[in-house]
Amino acid sequence: MALLLAVLSGCQNASKDLEKLVDSQKYTVFVSLDEDVAKTTLDAGGFITRWSTADQIGVYSGTTGSQGLFTLVGESAGSTDGIFKGSLSGAPQYAYFPYTSGAGNNAKAVALNLPDTQTQPAYGQPDMTLDVKSGTVLSGGSASAGYQFNFSQRLVLLHFVFTPNNTLNGDVLNSISMEVSGKVLAGDYTLDITNNAAVPAFASGGASKVVLNFASPVTLASGTPVEAWMFIAPTVASGDAISIKAFTDKHEVQVDVNASKAYSTGYRYNMPIDVAALIAAGKANVVEAAPASWYEDVTEWGVYDISGSTPAAIHTYVEFQDQYMVQSTSSSFTFGIQSVLRGYVSDITLATAIIPKVGGSVNVTYYHVDESGATTTSHSCTVVKADGNRLWIEDATDKLGFVINKIAE
Repeated sequence: MALLLAVLSGCQNASKDLEKLVDSQKYTVFVSLDEDVAKTTLDAGGFITRWSTADQIGVYSGTTGSQGLFTLVGESAGSTDGIFKGSLSGAPQYAYFPYTSGAGNNAKAVALNLPDTQTQPAYGQPDMTLDVKSGTVLSGGSASAGYQFNFSQRLVLLHFVFTPNNTLNGDVLNSISMEVSGKVLAGDYTLDITNNAAVPAFASGGASKVVLNFASPVTLASGTPVEAWMFIAPTVASGDAISIKAFTDKHEVQVDVNASKAYSTGYRYNMPIDVAALIAAGKANVVEAAPASWYEDVTEWGVYDISGSTPAAIHTYVEFQDQYMVQSTSSSFTFGIQSVLRGYVSDITLATAIIPKVGGSVNVTYYHVDESGATTTSHSCTVVKADGNRLWIEDATDKLGFVINKIAE
């Protein structure tokens, strides 16, 4: 039996879930990135991508039939040429990156999703798990010699270079968003990986705005550029009105421009945002951000990420679908949510049996289970709002908000 070997100008995939390989035959496949399209970036300079440990690709032997899961072998990590191993029923014909378990059995309509809320994992580094590539097998392959693919990128990568003015000096940049009214920029889509020129087919009703958050705080210095990366659908046409917003801890920057060209599949586009120059040109303005009041915007029990301009639900209670519980001891109080259908569990334990009043301090232990496993974290919190039996608790340092029920209803 032969092995599956894949060589592709590298990509990053954060997934650590190595699923059991299916079917009986192993193959060798070589995959290279099409040099005729712009590359996404990882290396300095923005034009070289490299494989990372645990990267995975999906492979099909025909237009219909279950896909095979292939995983990068260790010696390929850090290289622009990757070696993948896996099993498949039938010789490899079509492949894509990154592997998605719910992609389906139709290679002409691989089911994928581009999230409308994205996170830049590190400064200057795009989330390469969103960098979808695909290709068809080249001629001359065999089970013994291996199969070679030529991959091309299927989405659009935006490279924002945000240069703050004096007003923003010292601010912490929380997020950047881009909106094009009437155009779908993100959401569910299908991709025909049997066609080397395929363009993703996004479903109607997708998001017209994409928000990019930052995993690590970015402190701004006047005149010093900050890099940010965002993946969007190739739906922007020349002349489209583009609304870009940048949110800091103190200000909101609004930029209104028009696309100078149509955005094409597989290309990177530079998006310079020189705030001072854009203000001078009448295309931008800076206003003070409204005071943080995440607790005014949410009512559902659960846990929220309050690092951005608007709270983002991490795990919230869904009526008639989830269960909740309240438990008191002589020294603690716990409110829990169990979401069986989603596989989520959250327990919020206060280190006191007496619920503090608004303005009071309380130590909270947060236990959470999701598809990536279980975590337990400790938080120094303040009670910021109370309404009947509902309590809003905030960790201002870790940017987490908790909404709990004080007693069983």
